Amino acid sequence: MEISWTGIEVGDKDAYSHAYRKLYERFYNYGVKLVEDSALVEDVIQEILMTLWVNREGLRAIKNPDGYYYVLFRRALSKRVAALAKTKTIDGAEFDPEFAADVMMIRQETDQALKEKLAAAIHTLSARQQEALFLRFYEGFSYEETATILGISVKATYKLMARSLLTLRDKVSVPLVYIFFLLKENFH
Repeated sequence: MEISWTGIEVGDKDAYSHAYRKLYERFYNYGVKLVEDSALVEDVIQEILMTLWVNREGLRAIKNPDGYYYVLFRRALSKRVAALAKTKTIDGAEFDPEFAADVMMIRQETDQALKEKLAAAIHTLSARQQEALFLRFYEGFSYEETATILGISVKATYKLMARSLLTLRDKVSVPLVYIFFLLKENFH
């Protein structure tokens, strides 16, 4: 069941409860890939989901609520990490997402050597490339939505994704179509 933004907008607590559970899981999976402090991620999720309920009447004006709340979550998490870094609560913390290679291990039956090769290849990508792959293949966002979340143009998102995929193809030595298959299997 998808999120009923209209239901939330009119104050349907069941719709909000469903959205809360669904968004909490999605934001948590995304947030712990950006920062290692799960308690911090949970705090920011609570903040964003409370904002959703408090500002529910304005949902109609938002063209893409999924993408909008991802952007809010990412920005809030970034601000919180920056604030904590200033107070030295997180030693040397900065908002530079690094997705661990083990998170991206292929879950389907494939040969172990290919799994290791793909994981190693993903690990060589920049944090930004890894984040774009995560948003595109795990969360299923379109290029436009990914661009919005990352705060870059759609054209830059296409370039970022193309470079990432070509790098993976060259490092894993399999056709690009197979890389797509492996990534989809890897992130679902």
